[in-house]
Amino acid sequence: MISTTGKKESYETSGIEAHDMLSVLNVDEVEKRIGKVAGVESVTVNYAAANATVRYDETRLEVGDIKSALRQLPEVQEMLRG
Repeated sequence: MISTTGKKESYETSGIEAHDMLSVLNVDEVEKRIGKVAGVESVTVNYAAANATVRYDETRLEVGDIKSALRQLPEVQEMLRG
């Protein structure tokens, strides 16, 4: 796929464990937070499985970058301290 900037985009879909986030945020909030990470195209959270399926542009970031961005959220930081 070619973006509006003319750069080639390549999308990857990965699962991210979301149990920790779901202990402090609801499904909609987790989806919103992950969706704000630059390069993420879509997010679907499965509450029962405690994971998020994330589609992202692998030319812009890796799944580790998404996880790192999520660990920086104030809600997650507080939970990790607690």
